[in-house]
Amino acid sequence: MEPLLKGPAGFDHLKNAFANHYGSPSDALTSLPLTAQWISSRWHGKDQEWNEHKNSLLALTSDKNPYQGHLPSAALRTGAATNTGHQQPECNGEIVDLLVRLGLLKLVSGISAITEESLPETLKLNLSRLRAVEAQIQKIIVISTSILVFRQILMSEKALVNPVEMENRVVRCGNEVLVLLDRSAEAEVEEIVEIMSGFSRDGEEASNTNKLQSRKAVMREYPMLII
Repeated sequence: MEPLLKGPAGFDHLKNAFANHYGSPSDALTSLPLTAQWISSRWHGKDQEWNEHKNSLLALTSDKNPYQGHLPSAALRTGAATNTGHQQPECNGEIVDLLVRLGLLKLVSGISAITEESLPETLKLNLSRLRAVEAQIQKIIVISTSILVFRQILMSEKALVNPVEMENRVVRCGNEVLVLLDRSAEAEVEEIVEIMSGFSRDGEEASNTNKLQSRKAVMREYPMLII
């Protein structure tokens, strides 16, 4: 039965069951109020979001970008591949596609955890998949924020003059935070703080208590470090 359920017949069954429960697509505005609200909530900011996306891609592909050649994977830029192995097309700014993508991003990057009650009618069957994406997004946010904070600390302390050495230290810090998050989904903020504050000017653990406490104070100013 599994090949049948995962194939076109399974899709048709779900589509018909959905239509039987919620009615005709022509009545979507009244029969799918949560979905209508979810889509319309992204309308006013869509142009700004799209322009920022295009500008980011231009900056990444610029010859002046030091990370040119290390662009995000196609999966990251387009939303990964389907279970058939085919790549999803990259967003080209088409209104409905853009609104759906922005709506999905808003769902998985929110502060509150996704619940079935918070989902629009059209996504309730995807709760487990959205929760998995949500966990990955939160991990990315924590790691990115950790890297930014650690770089700020190094710059404020003038701990490293050589930019290559600074980047190497920042990468090491980011990798250790990643290992921590992979090891424990319930990692505490204190554990991340300890990793970030454990680097001194020569790469050894910081022995200066005042410096250690100062670093921790800076890190706690960033709510994004709260998992």
